Amino acid sequence: MPSLADDELAAALELLTSATDVVSFADLRAAGVAHPAHSIYELQLAGHNIEQVRGGVRLSEGPPKPPPQPRGRVRRIARDS
Repeated sequence: MPSLADDELAAALELLTSATDVVSFADLRAAGVAHPAHSIYELQLAGHNIEQVRGGVRLSEGPPKPPPQPRGRVRRIARDS
């Protein structure tokens, strides 16, 4: 039996895939998603390429962006035991 969270994720994904423009969090709530930010996070963890833009979120085409690389060097400091 699917849980309420699964239904919310399915509703969020359906809204994102059918939208031609940016989907706001208010739109997600109106579609029955009680926790839109958490649902977007879960969809991103599941591998969906969702990007945040001004005014909401949208599905991106193409591969996801790589995580930012740290700049500079790490300096190791010896600790006293």
